Amino acid sequence: MRHRDRGHFTANIISLTHSTKLNAHEPYAYLRDVLERLPTHKASQVHDATASELAAQRLIVDKR
Repeated sequence: MRHRDRGHFTANIISLTHSTKLNAHEPYAYLRDVLERLPTHKASQVHDATASELAAQRLIVDKR
C-alpha cells in the first residue's frame, strides 16, 4: 500500500467512525454488522446499510 493510499484509508475509517457516532451507533458493532451482512447483501441495496438508514430503521422500531 502506498503512503498516499494509507492516508485515504485512514480518512475513510475516521469518517465512518464519526458517521456511526452521529447516528447513535457504536462504531465496532456497526462495522461488525455490516461485514457480517456483506456476503449476502445485494449491491443494489447498499443504501440500506448506511449508518443514517440504520438509525432511521431503529427509530421506526423504537416507536412501536
